[in-house]
Amino acid sequence: MVQSMRTAEIAGAGLAGLALAAGLGQRGWQVVVHEAGPVLRSGGGGLYLSRDGFWALDQLGHSETFRRSSFEPRGFETWINGRLHRAHENHGVFRTTLRQNLHNILADAARTAGVEIRTGSRATGVDRAGVLLLEDGTLRAADLVVAADGVGSRMSAALGLTRDHIVHDDGLVRVLLDRTGLPPGEWDWSKDFWSYEGTPLRILYSPCSVDHCYLVMMTSAEDAVRLTLPPDPALWTPAFPELAPLLHRAPKETRFDRYGSIRLSAWASGRVALVGDAAHAMPSSHARGANISIRNAVKLAHALTATDDIDAALAAWQAEMRPAVDADQREAEHLAASRSLHRGRPQIDLDELVPSNMKTA
Repeated sequence: MVQSMRTAEIAGAGLAGLALAAGLGQRGWQVVVHEAGPVLRSGGGGLYLSRDGFWALDQLGHSETFRRSSFEPRGFETWINGRLHRAHENHGVFRTTLRQNLHNILADAARTAGVEIRTGSRATGVDRAGVLLLEDGTLRAADLVVAADGVGSRMSAALGLTRDHIVHDDGLVRVLLDRTGLPPGEWDWSKDFWSYEGTPLRILYSPCSVDHCYLVMMTSAEDAVRLTLPPDPALWTPAFPELAPLLHRAPKETRFDRYGSIRLSAWASGRVALVGDAAHAMPSSHARGANISIRNAVKLAHALTATDDIDAALAAWQAEMRPAVDADQREAEHLAASRSLHRGRPQIDLDELVPSNMKTA
């Protein structure tokens, strides 16, 4: 019989860390999550959820909460040089949300499951025997320690794992905006705008609530002028005049980013596991990164509660999930590379501009 009270210490209260904490807490584990920041907050504006994310939230018992608080775009459109080239209607295939909304749902799920979340608690190291080192010198021993502290995590080095960090040649400006007052209907679609008349540019418009939208503005990483924060509307509106009403609005949040990936030689060593971007970050080019992170975290919770043998559980989890996540990474990297604006207009079929999870089967 599986033990009724095992312990886990999780470094990082992002989406993956909270999903894992909720899954373990619901299965009788005593879980403490350490968040370095003073409050729980998830930056990044908006995101897409589709099949994998829906499954994870259903497993945690919060799919209906998400459905009520998220937004269902009417579909996904691709525009080239001001002309509509592709339109895929959305029949429940994907939903959008403020990233903070999903973060709040997962935090509530964790707390409801009895998880303790400590803010202002920074993890600085791990020991593969199952010990988490905090910045104040405290050592926290547990049956399982988890690094869920994002792309910047260096926990893998302490475990002797090989870590490859791949960075692509395009730069991204992510902008969260108020969309109230836009004409109804037309702006309820996700719209992917590409311009090749002059400097190659891209803007992905995503409605992520009734009141908010999210822009991802893309150009070569060498285009430092267009990648300033906040973005200068005068540098973008000539290529995208239809977006002028949005580009001239004051942003609620902005950040710069680069498409990139993290690959580890393994996701676990001893009694320490890595989840989310710390283990398998990938470009947002197929809009599935958050989905994959929370799915993989919930799958880890399942594996850990199926047996008393934690070593066997970690091995089974990696054997089941690693091939699928590796394939997801390859797809995201292919899309990022083939659609790159760094070398000019991508020479690809227009259908490749549409992520597969935005199409109705």
